[in-house]
Amino acid sequence: DWRDSWEGYAGLLEMVDKIIVNVPQTTELLLQLNPNLKNIELIYYGINTEQIDALPDFKKEDFIVWCSGIRFYKGLDFLIYALANLKKKIPLVVIGVGDGKEAYIPTESGNIPVRYIDLAYQLGVPVYFLGGLEDDKKFELIKRAKLAVISDISFSIHSLFCLEAVYCGTPCIT
Repeated sequence: DWRDSWEGYAGLLEMVDKIIVNVPQTTELLLQLNPNLKNIELIYYGINTEQIDALPDFKKEDFIVWCSGIRFYKGLDFLIYALANLKKKIPLVVIGVGDGKEAYIPTESGNIPVRYIDLAYQLGVPVYFLGGLEDDKKFELIKRAKLAVISDISFSIHSLFCLEAVYCGTPCIT
């Protein structure tokens, strides 16, 4: 049972200044494990809904948005290959930067790995690499896009981008 493995951690959590959870059920489960836990704060699904709500709704434009760190396991290359097979070339807007561990082009908003730029060029896919953006610009682009896609193939936690997209009113394929 998962509770057995978490009991040791629940005791250690008494020593932290603040515990941040993303859904109310997590608070309930933590308190079941250790009723002495204090200062638990809920940040619902970890997305900034107030900042998103402060932006107006925009008319949807004919592009797809992808937002994440540009790493090999994020599957951006798979998405570019898939878009190359469409009859209509739909532009892809990429928000994110590489980690600097492969050849890259430095920009004011972060490093863009060369292989993705080259792949998009070779396949004739219109891809706009915007680098890292401030959240208000990111949320505006998500609200404007007709579709969001996150193609992460890792076994780690998935990006919050899909939740941000859905909250912005943009359907997301993940």
